[in-house]
Amino acid sequence: MNNRAEFIAFKNNRKYWHADPILYKRNGKIYMFYEAYNKKKSCGEIGVATIINNRIVDQQIIITEPFHMSYPFVFDFKNKIYMIPETSSAKKLILYESISFPNEWKFSKVLLDEIELSDATVLKLQNKLYIFASKILNFAPYSDELLLYSVDNEFNLIPHKNNPIITDTEFSRPAGRIFEQNQKLIRVSQDCSNGGYGKAIKFNEIINISDNTYQEKNTLTISPDDIPNDFHRKLTGTHTYGRCDDFEVIDVRYSILDIKKLLSFIYRLPYKFIKKSIIIAIKSNR
Repeated sequence: MNNRAEFIAFKNNRKYWHADPILYKRNGKIYMFYEAYNKKKSCGEIGVATIINNRIVDQQIIITEPFHMSYPFVFDFKNKIYMIPETSSAKKLILYESISFPNEWKFSKVLLDEIELSDATVLKLQNKLYIFASKILNFAPYSDELLLYSVDNEFNLIPHKNNPIITDTEFSRPAGRIFEQNQKLIRVSQDCSNGGYGKAIKFNEIINISDNTYQEKNTLTISPDDIPNDFHRKLTGTHTYGRCDDFEVIDVRYSILDIKKLLSFIYRLPYKFIKKSIIIAIKSNR
């Protein structure tokens, strides 16, 4: 992160909590796409907001489906704007196309079917498109492998010859848009080692990427204790990071006492008292 300025919370509300912020700039404006988790439906929906004068405004829900959605990765390719949200519960990797940015989107195609992939992250490099996505394995929680695909002009995905390119759960799950810093490509990943989820964020320099090779090295780790804030809460996790111009966004997790479950316990129903909540935080480095 660029400095020790404090992050400002994008507060949750009674209906939604928010996670997976993805920044995208268009026509001089910075938009933040995010997961809006509908507490009543127990299902993620896709939202968008605009960042203006260091504030997040004009929040709207823009995509809802019968299945859970999160991590709305927005990118442009051949003069069109697309989104690949996380839809692993549907066992599909789905491409959406913008028809009236940023609020209206249409289904474009199923990129991959009968596979559980999470947090697809697109890298456009010298007019070539790559997609990183973590494959969810069934034998242990958060035991993901990182897969890499190249994309042809018809949006067909060609698997990398060395898939899975990463099997270490400390680095295998994506955590936001790949960015350039000091002429180096940095891939962010979330630490899901030892059965955890989003314990920390890893910054990894891509050393070599082609249709035949992939190599990276870790350069920095950000833990919850490293995140400057005034939330007055003990942070227990973080799993998505992004930057655009002078802005940085991150999501953080904290634990709170669930009063309803506590009252249920009083009436001898066996519930845990603590639940986890997630918020998005933003800061300006101006």
